[in-house]
This record gives sequence, C-alpha cells and structure tokens, in this order.
Amino acid sequence: MDKNGGMAWATATPDNKGFHYSAMAWMLITAFLVAGFTIGYENLAGDRLRVRIEAEGPQTVAATTAPRRSEAERYRSIEYGGTVWSVTKARLAPRSDDRLSYPVVAIEALVTNTTADTVLRVRRSDISMVWPDGRRDVADRFDDAEDRSVVAIQPGDTASLTVVFEPMVIVDPVLAELTLEIAEPGRTPASMPMVGPVPESAYPILGSIDGEPARWNDETGFGPPLVIEPDSVAVDVNAGAYRAAAGHRLVLIEATVNRSDPSPDAGWLSPGFWRLELGEESLAPARVQLAEASTDGSTRVSLLFIVGESEADMTLAVGARSLDPARFAVALGEGRSG
Repeated sequence: MDKNGGMAWATATPDNKGFHYSAMAWMLITAFLVAGFTIGYENLAGDRLRVRIEAEGPQTVAATTAPRRSEAERYRSIEYGGTVWSVTKARLAPRSDDRLSYPVVAIEALVTNTTADTVLRVRRSDISMVWPDGRRDVADRFDDAEDRSVVAIQPGDTASLTVVFEPMVIVDPVLAELTLEIAEPGRTPASMPMVGPVPESAYPILGSIDGEPARWNDETGFGPPLVIEPDSVAVDVNAGAYRAAAGHRLVLIEATVNRSDPSPDAGWLSPGFWRLELGEESLAPARVQLAEASTDGSTRVSLLFIVGESEADMTLAVGARSLDPARFAVALGEGRSG
C-alpha cells in the first residue's frame, strides 16, 4: 500500500508469470485484510446495524393504522410542524482505542404525522445532536429506512426511525449532556435532552378575546345579518404542518359566524375581512380556513396570523375594509405544555 492507504500496483508482463501470480496472491490477501479491518472498524465503532438497541416499538419504518397520540404520553416527546417525536431509546456506542474509531450515538423514535391531509417528510439534515458547547452534528443516516436521508410519513401514520450520529471526535460524549434538535432552515427549533425529563413547553400560550358579538350585514343586502363572535385565541409555534420562522410566532384565532352561508365566495372568508392590529401595524391573516359547520346555521372559522415573537398588544378587527370595523381586544395568558 502507498502512504495514503491506497493499493501499490506493479506491472506484470507475460514474460514474468511468477511475479504475476505473486501479485495476484498479494492482491487477494490484501483485499481479505482490508475487508477484515473494515468489519473490525465497524464493530469497534458500534456497528451500523447492531447499534440499533431494542426499542419499545416497531423496528422498521412502517405505518400504523392510526395516529397514536398516546405515544406522546408514554414516551418523552416534542412537537414539530405537524409531527410528534417520541423518543423511546438513546444509546451510545463508545469508541475503541483504535485511532480510526469514533463514538456512535443512536436514538429510537416514533414519529407521528398528526395532520389529516398532508404528507410530511422527515429529513436527516434537519436533525442535529447539540453538544454543551454549542457544537452541532447533523444526523448521518436513518437505519432501516429505504432512503437514509428522507422519510415520508402519510397523514395519520407513525414511523419508527433509528437516527444515527457518528461525530468525528476522540472523546466519548455524555448522553445526559446532549440535546436532540429538529429544525428546518430558518425555522424555530424544537429540542429535547437525549435522556432525562423534557422541559415543559412554553406553548401554546392561551388567551381571551373581549368584545360584544359583531352584527354584520350580508354583502348581498339580502337575508339576516351575520353575527360574528371570536371566542378563542392561542399563540404557538406550530399550526398543522406549518412551523413558525425563527423570531416569529403564530396567532391562532377561532370565531363563530352565525346564520351564514359558508360558500367559497363568502366575504367573511376573504383575508381582507379580518385584520390583527399591532399598534400602528395591521396584519392580514396568512390563512382563513373553515374549521367546522353545525346544523344550526353557525360556522367555525380559523384564522392564522404571523407576528414577531415580541408582540403582545393585539386587537382583532372584523370587517376591516369598512369605515367602522368591530374590534376585539386580545389578552394573552400563561403558557402551557402542548
């Protein structure tokens, strides 16, 4: 071998059969030794496959029949953009004395897609192991997954993932000092300790909306007026499959619209009908969505606003394009674990 570990080749000629046979034998022996060395290194490093310690759940990436929210109650869990990550095991395969050996950290996780209509893709590049000094190591692969970089999870399904980290360090990390972090580029991270209790989440922050129900004349001029009553508000970093951008939060407001026709052309389904006032600034909702309808003629509508993380004083304006919109004061309360 040369000094870089590559094979040192010699040229054999028909006139030197002995040298040719010797070269072939040397190649076979060297190949065997290289294979043996590679297998030994894999084992010393924890073995790519054997590092998968038995988890209290499925061992392959497979869909379950329904989302198991109970997993979040049974295991340590965090939520990120429509997925719930429930970590069942975290293991360290220590490095050996060999100079080419590195430690291997693996976690077993059940990842549930909690949405009803969105296929969510989990990318290894969005999963990091964070050290006490702030160093981040991106996950190297998913074991047992057909694609070791991206795993798609159908709505309502749960996948079992083994996430493997192979940091190129010569000192074994302490699992209790490591943090698992999930974050797409530019999005607010979700994190939890590799082992030990998960700190209580600050979200959602629940609040209230004060104001009398607003009466609004139908845009057509016919029929009884609409009665609009905003009745719930929460500040969060998750809204279905959406994750708040770094430095921002999501304001989720639900309102009841009575005696209404929830047709796609209804004026109160237009973003221009609603505004969130933040001092001198006024924001249109990023999303207006029908939440549910009832047989008594009332309809629930869900509003999503994107605000800066420091915003606190908010007012909801209904009929924002009119000369005299109805206004509702938004008061935020204490956060709670979600």
